[in-house]
Amino acid sequence: MLGSLDCMHWFWDKRPRAVAGQSTGKDGKPSLVLEAVATQDLWIWHCFFGSAGSCNDINILDRSPLLSDLYNDKPLGISHVINGTQRTTPYYLTDGIYPDWTVFVNSLSAPDTLKKKHFVRMQEACRKDVERAFGVLQGRWHILAKPCKLWLKEDMAMAIRACIIMHNMIIEHDRHHGSPPESLTQPDDCVPFVPCEFVVFQTNMAKLRDTQGHVQLRNDLVEHLWGLKGKEE
Repeated sequence: MLGSLDCMHWFWDKRPRAVAGQSTGKDGKPSLVLEAVATQDLWIWHCFFGSAGSCNDINILDRSPLLSDLYNDKPLGISHVINGTQRTTPYYLTDGIYPDWTVFVNSLSAPDTLKKKHFVRMQEACRKDVERAFGVLQGRWHILAKPCKLWLKEDMAMAIRACIIMHNMIIEHDRHHGSPPESLTQPDDCVPFVPCEFVVFQTNMAKLRDTQGHVQLRNDLVEHLWGLKGKEE
């Protein structure tokens, strides 16, 4: 699991009249949207900002570079075993609005067994990590909690990225208990990114959007979490 995925609206008080309509969402206020992924310790490692407030989470996902590395067949070096199944594709915890893809794990609407009910409790609890991260961001920097007075979308993006960078610096400082991180230099084995061929891109996209793979992953997680609960008891 790479973290939990969700979106946050930043209300835009000084939006230009030309974009007032497209920036207005269901709450009737103009805003721009931040898509983010946060881990359990509230580290935000992905942010995509600038979509109009009228967009829902699916529209924003279509514009986001979140899955570009997986689409382009870039190796992530991730391998894990869930319920005896070896997997190399990471996944994100999401709410019900996101599609049933292999890379997303959402909750169950009507769990009918103790195993599924336990899975729902665990998934919904862990999924709140990104919402807690949003709350910490707005608590530390009140500019994000109030309607923005900036005129340009580019300035808003710069401000929100600066807040996220400082937020991550605090998280990293707490993670290392005040000691400096192990290394600040780029590793020597870094290679430049080369996009894959279009046929490979299409194949990877179809693989990540596989509904059957989504169901299988969720079933494996149900069994895995239930097994862990049995060991604890």
